[in-house]
Amino acid sequence: MSVVKNGARSVLVGLALAAAGETHAGLEPSDLLAPGPKELDEALGELERRLDRADAAATALVRTHNALGEAFAATQGRLACDAPAMKYVARTTPLGEGYRDRVQAARAQGERVATIARAPTVLSLATGPVKTRADAATKRLAAHERSYAELDAWQVRFVAPLQKRCHPLLAPDGGLGETATGWVAFVALVPGRVCPGGDVATGFAVVEGPACMSLASCSCTPAPVAPGAVLAASNEPPKP
Repeated sequence: MSVVKNGARSVLVGLALAAAGETHAGLEPSDLLAPGPKELDEALGELERRLDRADAAATALVRTHNALGEAFAATQGRLACDAPAMKYVARTTPLGEGYRDRVQAARAQGERVATIARAPTVLSLATGPVKTRADAATKRLAAHERSYAELDAWQVRFVAPLQKRCHPLLAPDGGLGETATGWVAFVALVPGRVCPGGDVATGFAVVEGPACMSLASCSCTPAPVAPGAVLAASNEPPKP
């Protein structure tokens, strides 16, 4: 894992800069047509959705690290390569990379929102409900950037040496804590497809609601998933 760099900028910071004539890249072609309240609302909504997925990724990684921390404490830091907790060591890499990517995706969308917010056609929205939403999103993004940096540091110091020494393998397994009712992040083993939706598994997935994995088509039956679970494609027969 690598640390997400640069701090979160307020998605409305460009309002003051626009008056000074500062220009920034990052506009979509449609944004060049004087973005208005609708475009800003849609961009903010997408940022909030990306932050929701980052929340789910963070929950999965934090619970996995906490489980490892308990194992470290129980063994005075001398975790054997055949210890049951080694399964958590194996899943920290895909979960960490997934969290990193979700934070970076949120950062990119935050910059897009800031660019739209600098347009003269939306300067009047610098106060009120939109500013409240933008400020809340900015704080969430900043919290994720700090959280990822801390988790990555813990990974490098305590988990990476175990991975190098023991080479633990991923295997299908349940998650940690209660099953999620909203967005949930888990390890999606290759090959397979994450269902519903049918997206090709890449090692990490974050979905909203129950999920399952299938080899070709989504013939599996979605079920609630706990954060940090490891799912593999099943050989369940097609639905009648």
